[in-house]
Amino acid sequence: MKNRINKLTAICLFILCISCNNKQTSNSDIPIIPVDVEANDRLSLSEVADEIIAIDLEMTDESLMRGGAGKVFYLKDYIILAEYHQILLFDKTGKFIRAIGRKGQGPEEYMSIGDIAFDEQEQCLYVADFGKILCYDLNGNCIKKRTFQKLQFPQQISYTNGRLSVINITFGNDNTDNGFVNRSVLYHIDNDLQIIDSLEIMKEFLQKWTITTNPQSHYITFDGKNTYLYYPALASKTMVTDTLYRFDGSELVPCLKVRFSDEGATRNGERTKNVMNIYKTQRFVFVRYYARLGILLFCYDSKTDKGYNMVDGFDDDIHHTGKADIRPLDLAAGTFYYLHTKEDESLKEEPNPTLYIGTLKK
Repeated sequence: MKNRINKLTAICLFILCISCNNKQTSNSDIPIIPVDVEANDRLSLSEVADEIIAIDLEMTDESLMRGGAGKVFYLKDYIILAEYHQILLFDKTGKFIRAIGRKGQGPEEYMSIGDIAFDEQEQCLYVADFGKILCYDLNGNCIKKRTFQKLQFPQQISYTNGRLSVINITFGNDNTDNGFVNRSVLYHIDNDLQIIDSLEIMKEFLQKWTITTNPQSHYITFDGKNTYLYYPALASKTMVTDTLYRFDGSELVPCLKVRFSDEGATRNGERTKNVMNIYKTQRFVFVRYYARLGILLFCYDSKTDKGYNMVDGFDDDIHHTGKADIRPLDLAAGTFYYLHTKEDESLKEEPNPTLYIGTLKK
């Protein structure tokens, strides 16, 4: 396999990497990280984090959280949290300020929030909806918008290293003799919300028409030096995507690979796990996946060359919330977040969760 993937052959090589799960690639420079899927390790948050702060999110009639945050931004002066149906703006103490945009069928409204991205330089928020992208300022004003026939089901919108990108999946529109095809395409978009480039990153050949989603779609990430892409095979019963790619201009370069101890499949070829995310900081590599033991978070520490396979996440020995299933916040700064709802029997209804912001050790 060549070290670089050009646009014309990207999808072919991407599928080849998937089908060669747990086999040594011809590129000996790609590190392979072993994952013992049967291990049930315990690791305390204090072993990997320097500091964790707790922020109680104010609950009002307008800021009631119902489904948990799908994406969080921790800015200089504000906190932004997005659920499927609403986007909430808080100050750094957790006091609710306003909702950004609103659900509806109007030209400046969203029907459903596929994902959000934030441009810190322009201080504006991008929202990916079915068939359109909207951009709001922090006062809640829609400052630009555009509809797209190609954006049937946006999986992630990302403003990373000065570039706006959207990953869209089209479900089963290619009806073949043997079933259906789900296609995932990465689009690069300019400041006028025009598509300037595209790259097909995944094909899933399926026997049945299938829709799948991942509420934690941190597929495009930036660790302070490089921009990375991981994309899962959500619907396939046989493919396990195990490779993290690095962007080199408009090309994708294999960066690292995880090797599961059970080779990821049963004897009849059906996969035994579903990998949802692979992402990295300068020191740590994280893999979030579903397997026999449940929801697992694997953490590899490059400084100690040790890996930990944890059911439901880290042990929170700092704020004592139980298990902490941490999510990436700003990988360049090494920050993460997790949410926990405190039990209070004196309240008539469940309060908003507490937001915990942490910094990983260097």
